[in-house]
Amino acid sequence: METRLSDMVMDEDGEWKEFYDILYKDALTGAYNRRYYEDHMKKKKIGAGVAMIDLDDFKYVNDTYGHSIGDTFLKTEVAVIKKMIRKTDALIRYGGD
Repeated sequence: METRLSDMVMDEDGEWKEFYDILYKDALTGAYNRRYYEDHMKKKKIGAGVAMIDLDDFKYVNDTYGHSIGDTFLKTEVAVIKKMIRKTDALIRYGGD
């Protein structure tokens, strides 16, 4: 699929990004976001498996060690999960407490 200039937007660093990625991907982790789930996955009428992972007391990590450590933790978790799922699977960061 060809990307058109009209499908591109400039991010805060002056880099051109595809509008789709900005709209549907979590900026921190690169996982799909809740909007992607709402717009694309929620209405699908196919058989699928769903696994939800809750990082218990994640707020404690941010409050105790700081948001930069919490961000690193989230990015690491997503990277590990991406290595474990199929290319056809969708990893979606739905939200937190």
